[in-house]
Amino acid sequence: MRHFLAPLAATLLLTLTGCIIHPKINPDNFQRPMSVAIVVPPPIKHAAQITLADSSPDFHFSPAADYFFRLDDGGALLTSAPRTTAHGLIGVVIDAVADSTNERAMEFHSLVEKEAPGMDLRSELVASLQKSFEAKSIKTILVNDSRDRAPRLRWPAAGEKPAILPIASGDLPTADADLIIQLSPVVFYGAPGALNNYVLHTTVGIALYNGRTKAYIGRQRFSFTSDDYYSYHTYTVMVEDIKNAVARMRPGLMALVPDMVAFISKEKKAGE
Repeated sequence: MRHFLAPLAATLLLTLTGCIIHPKINPDNFQRPMSVAIVVPPPIKHAAQITLADSSPDFHFSPAADYFFRLDDGGALLTSAPRTTAHGLIGVVIDAVADSTNERAMEFHSLVEKEAPGMDLRSELVASLQKSFEAKSIKTILVNDSRDRAPRLRWPAAGEKPAILPIASGDLPTADADLIIQLSPVVFYGAPGALNNYVLHTTVGIALYNGRTKAYIGRQRFSFTSDDYYSYHTYTVMVEDIKNAVARMRPGLMALVPDMVAFISKEKKAGE
C-alpha cells in the first residue's frame, strides 16, 4: 500500500509546497554590532511529526511553531504540529495514517529524554552563540524575560502582519546592546506526508531589532536537513534506532551556529 501510494504522495507534496520564498534580512539595514543581546528562547521539544508546517515562510515566531517548544506560560499546548490535509478518498486514508502516527509520536520527547538524560539543546545553542560572538570581540548579554513563553516578535515590526506573526504580550524592555537577537530554534524528525521518510530538520529563525530604539531590522531562517542516508521510512523504524537518531540532533543544530554568527557579525551576506 505504501509503495503504491508513494508517487501520489510526492505529487501532493510538490503541489502543496510550490515555490516558497523565505524572508531574508537585508545586511545593509544594520552595521556590524559591537554588542548583542540574545533573547533566550523556551526549551526545545524533541519532536517527530508528519507536517509541512516548517516549510512556511511565516513558521518561526508564529503559533504554528508552538508545538516544538516546551512551554510554561499557561497557554494551551498543541497536541500536534499543523498539518496540510490531502483530499479525496485516498487522501482520507493518508490523513488517517498521519493522524494516528502523530498521536503515537507524542511520546518522542520522552523517548529522547530517556536516551539522553539532561540534553538541553536550548542552552547549548545559546552558549555556543555567546562564545562565538565574544570570540569576535562582540560583547554579548542574555535576556531571560521570554524563556518560558512561545517565541513571538518582541516589538511591533514594520512590514509584518500581526494576524500572522503576533507581537509578544507585555511591555518588554530594551537592552543596552546594538542588536537584540530573538531565536526560534526547532529540532525535529519530520516527514512531509504519511508516505514519506522521516529526516532530521533543524531550523533557527532569528529576528533582529535595534536593542536601544526597538527599530525592527528583519527576520530570517537558517536551516539544516539531513540527507536520505539518515532517513527512516516509518516512525517505528526510527524509534528502533533511537540511539542514532538522538545522536544526530545536537550536531544538526550546532551546524547552524557558524552561519548565524557570520551573518550577524557581517562576515558574509545572506545567501553567500
